[in-house]
Amino acid sequence: NQNTPNFLVANLSLTYQVLAAVWTSGPANAGGFIKAENTTFTDCFQGINISWATAKYGVITNCTFNDTQGANLRYPFATLLRPEAGIELKDVDWLESTLNLCTFNDLNYGIRANRAYRPKIDDNSFNRCNVGISLAGIGDETSHMYTQIRTNHFEDCAMAMQTRGLDNLFVRDNWVNQISAQNNLS
Repeated sequence: NQNTPNFLVANLSLTYQVLAAVWTSGPANAGGFIKAENTTFTDCFQGINISWATAKYGVITNCTFNDTQGANLRYPFATLLRPEAGIELKDVDWLESTLNLCTFNDLNYGIRANRAYRPKIDDNSFNRCNVGISLAGIGDETSHMYTQIRTNHFEDCAMAMQTRGLDNLFVRDNWVNQISAQNNLS
């Protein structure tokens, strides 16, 4: 019937309008103190998305990010095979930040970041993720990021860590497939 509204198109259009407004005003209005602690994020497209943050201090600790039913995501992300990222960072400049004691299960990316300055990624567990940690400094040739990746556990991830365009990367004392060597491409 031609008189029946197409809710898919109408809802997608509205979603894109809202997202476009957020992405346009975001850089000018972002910032503040950021803290997430002792929280479980289940079947989310992105558990935590921090973009354009100019906070002096950020901490995400003891959080769990899960895909429990093979991407039982809500509209408009329902067609994806698994959640995209537990933590997504873009253009984040923190004086001090800590991402630690978190668990990432069955995600495309545990932590994915582009132009995130000074993150400390310590003591996390990445289980069955396509990529445990993905870090890039793309689009910012003047950056002098100091990134620390220490004492993390990666089990059955297709790729434990991938990086591109970073200065001052410190990687030490991480464990890759210590329990199972089933998917050891890292």
